[in-house]
Amino acid sequence: MLFFQGNSYNGTNFQEIWDSLSPISPYGKRHKKSVKALVNKKVLENEYRLTNELLKMIIDNPKEMLFLSDLLVCSKDVVPLVNKAYKGLVLEEEEFFNLKSWLLLLEDIKHISDKVGIDKLKEFKLEKMNDCLSLISPGNQGPSFYLVDSLSEELARLRMESHNIKTQLFNHLANLKKQIEKKLDVKFNVEDKIKVSKFDVELVDLLREQEDLFYYGESYSHIEFKLKQDSFVIDLKHRADFINSKMEKEEYLVREMLTKQLTPFIPKILQNCKRIGRLDWTLIKAYYAKETQGLPPEINETDLISIKNGRNPILENVLLKKNKVITPLNIEILEGVAVITGPNMGGKSVALKTIGLLVALAQHGLLVPCTYMTFRPRKFLFYSQNDGQSIYNGLSTFGWEIRDIKKALAYRNKKGLYLIDELARGTNPLEGGALALSIANYLNGSNSISVMTTHFEELVNKDFRQLRIVGLSNLSKLELRRALKGRTGLEIVEKLMDYNLEDMNEMGLPKEGVMIAALMGLPKEIIDFAENIIESGRRKEDG
Repeated sequence: MLFFQGNSYNGTNFQEIWDSLSPISPYGKRHKKSVKALVNKKVLENEYRLTNELLKMIIDNPKEMLFLSDLLVCSKDVVPLVNKAYKGLVLEEEEFFNLKSWLLLLEDIKHISDKVGIDKLKEFKLEKMNDCLSLISPGNQGPSFYLVDSLSEELARLRMESHNIKTQLFNHLANLKKQIEKKLDVKFNVEDKIKVSKFDVELVDLLREQEDLFYYGESYSHIEFKLKQDSFVIDLKHRADFINSKMEKEEYLVREMLTKQLTPFIPKILQNCKRIGRLDWTLIKAYYAKETQGLPPEINETDLISIKNGRNPILENVLLKKNKVITPLNIEILEGVAVITGPNMGGKSVALKTIGLLVALAQHGLLVPCTYMTFRPRKFLFYSQNDGQSIYNGLSTFGWEIRDIKKALAYRNKKGLYLIDELARGTNPLEGGALALSIANYLNGSNSISVMTTHFEELVNKDFRQLRIVGLSNLSKLELRRALKGRTGLEIVEKLMDYNLEDMNEMGLPKEGVMIAALMGLPKEIIDFAENIIESGRRKEDG
């Protein structure tokens, strides 16, 4: 239950990706709700294996797999009606129809699954339900459903009697209408009415005199008459009502019998529903892996997280729309604290988000967008980003940040992953640096993995693993002068910035802020003045 702590669920972009993974069947949607972060190696590796197997099938059998998805879209949720039957409540005829439709759909899904090899994966293997189909709809393998006569002799007898009554009634009324039509030279319309013009006074008077007819209604131009029900018709209708009532009772008894006979099939039905749900969810993961070129990560026992060419799909899509290419993440981190420094706009926060995202995806059984990843599943993921203050509870940015970290620090020895972005930058530099160093020291003695981005000099020391964004550090003065002679602004900064991570051999924070400000187009006199201040500070340090 520890897994997502702090702002990690949405701060790492996990929520956006998770919400985009939408199963297409009610069973898949139900399965997704049950999915949690996993820590068991065998369970995770099995999830990767199943997803990878379906990914291969999507690539090898694209048409069949799309047809399978079409079938899943059509599936209705029979779990509520099956649970109703399990409780001993009698199913309605419509519910039997839905169950039959599901059984027929199950046959189609099983046929495709057998064809492409899904049935070889025991987690998705569907059980045949032919006996259940024959039980509720004997002799009728079509898509419709009705309670067939063979289910009850009494029901068959009552239906026959009802049919005979309807036939008698129809014939009697037909004869009466023929007699009147012949006698009066009129015609009954499809609504069994005689409709005559008001201006045909003689015919209207004649119709009014007929004992077998009665006035029904009129419009501004016509008068309508209908056939009266004689005693024979009334008796037949009473008899029909009586028979229909008995038929309803008998149909209920048949539905009650079928519901009871359905009980032994319930475990198999529910098992098939669960397997369809897992298949649907795993298919969604496989299609996502195909879209993002995801690979199954390796699981190790050494607390190492190693990522090669890892990509944040959300950022990647944003950049693609701008015709830009993402810089993949390459990093190795172990127990203890790793510190990432680098210029603003250099990608420190993106690196932090990407680490958290890939670990979260991996622990939810998804294939990861990278060329290689090995990790040991973490008990929790804590992500803290300084992203503004709450106007609702009065906490400042700094207060909000400390509140979340205080909660998370209680779990420091539970083998989690802390990702802390620019800790304490919302307070003054002296106290912020002291707090950041204290928390880093506190985490460094735990069995969790911690990665912190910072601008505080206090964290740049040999007690922690030091990484930095390359940034503009490799940019020569000549390249800078050429760049400044051309266009300035965000675009040129992004073009020149190297977003790759590297180990930092020399202690010290990067001094690239003024360079970025110059590239962004600040006036030259401001840049010159800032450089003079920096140079004066260096002389004092050297002196």
